[in-house]
Amino acid sequence: MAGELLGFPEPNLATLTAAPPQDDDSDPPQEPQQWIHGGLLPVQVILRDLAARPPGSSAKINAETVWEHIQNKLKHDALEDFAPHLRAELLQRGGLILLDGLDEVPDAEDRRQQIKTAVQEFAATFSKCRYLVTSRTYAYQRQEWKLNGFSEVQLAPFTLGQIN
Repeated sequence: MAGELLGFPEPNLATLTAAPPQDDDSDPPQEPQQWIHGGLLPVQVILRDLAARPPGSSAKINAETVWEHIQNKLKHDALEDFAPHLRAELLQRGGLILLDGLDEVPDAEDRRQQIKTAVQEFAATFSKCRYLVTSRTYAYQRQEWKLNGFSEVQLAPFTLGQIN
């Protein structure tokens, strides 16, 4: 995604949407992957890091906390001046918000429920964005983990060709 937006010859959307590699020449060719959303600005949030805020009443996690976490990451990487532009981009055009490790959020201090609520609130606020939330399958089977308004899919195992 970022390569597409930066005009890289590779990796870009052509790489992302290419047909999956075959295991060997005897396999029938596969169809290209479908993606209709164009290039989206990717933003990664590690949910266990977001949940690691100090415990206490003032440490409640909500949609604004998610944005502050993204801002703090930019500041840490010496990109603090970019934060207002990123916020405007996400609100006006959208992006791809990658929320990694829902299953890695500790259960203490009601953090799992706070993270779930914060993700849903953030998605409602930044409604033009696409979202990808990851969790191990076994953990996401629990009903209290389900995110309202999110589709649920399971990744198939990679073939040898895809691994290579």
